[in-house]
Amino acid sequence: MDFLDYTACAAIGVFVGTAELLQRYSYPPLEIAKTVSAPIYIALNGFASFAGLFLMDYFNFSFGLDLETDGAKIFVAGFSSMVVLRGAVMTVRANEQDYNVGPGIVADVFLQRADRAFDQERASSHGPQVAEIMENIDFRKAKADLPPICLALMQNLPLSSQGTLKDEVKLISDGASAFQTPKTEAILLGLTLAKYTGLEVLRQAIDMLGDKIRISPAGQPEPSESDEVANLQARADELIREITERTDHADREE
Repeated sequence: MDFLDYTACAAIGVFVGTAELLQRYSYPPLEIAKTVSAPIYIALNGFASFAGLFLMDYFNFSFGLDLETDGAKIFVAGFSSMVVLRGAVMTVRANEQDYNVGPGIVADVFLQRADRAFDQERASSHGPQVAEIMENIDFRKAKADLPPICLALMQNLPLSSQGTLKDEVKLISDGASAFQTPKTEAILLGLTLAKYTGLEVLRQAIDMLGDKIRISPAGQPEPSESDEVANLQARADELIREITERTDHADREE
């Protein structure tokens, strides 16, 4: 085994740790890299793979497998170390909760620290930006139209995440009360959408909807439901008239 073999094995751990964080958090990769705990967790996975290969080579241990090539040893050491790192020797129950005892405790500590770091990072960076983006947005108008537009712009968002997003938006709407101001509702909606789609997609969706979801200027009456129905009916009549004219024109040409 040479230095390149150990580097390749450590790369397996780095890859697995990075993939786990990307799957765990709905944040862009650059935002994940900004925190302290995430790189440490990734490095911990790489070191575990490195150490696994070193121990296999030093003690000539092969898990009972016929590992004739260095590539096979690197593969087995890299991924088996990931299993050991997340494993537990026993489960201890205390305060009516089960706690795993084993190497997995170390991984759990860094994951929990990463959770708090991501929440703090999002609160400090996304909070003011979302408040600015959702300025003058009417929650009552936006809650129905803004989420579908954001989801349409996100082509690869998993169905499970889409369902969770819809449930969270419904929770905000159902939880509205006299203690929750319209501005607070709009900011909560923006934070929820930004968590899944990002700030740029949220901006694009709001720009696409324009004044339809904005608070009406002072002195301008809010359109009633009957007004909206009338506008839709007028638009439908206009479309029917255009189709009829085009059909008549085509018949005359024939």
